[in-house]
Amino acid sequence: MKTDIKTMGRTELAALYFPYIQPYNAWQKLRAMMLEIPDLSNFAKQKRRTYLPSEVEIIYQHLGHP
Repeated sequence: MKTDIKTMGRTELAALYFPYIQPYNAWQKLRAMMLEIPDLSNFAKQKRRTYLPSEVEIIYQHLGHP
C-alpha cells in the first residue's frame, strides 16, 4: 500500500515522530537524530522550513514511518 507523501513543515514532521512533546522540542529532537545520519544531515541544516515529498520519503527510508 503506497501512501501519498505531501510537502511537510519540519515541526509538523517532527510532531509525527514525537507527538507527546511540544513541536519545537520535537523538532530539536528530530534534528539531533538527523544530524547523526550522514544522508540526512543536510536536511537538518537547511534554511527552508519545509520538506518536499521526495525529501520526506528519504527521511522515512532512514528513520521509518512515524
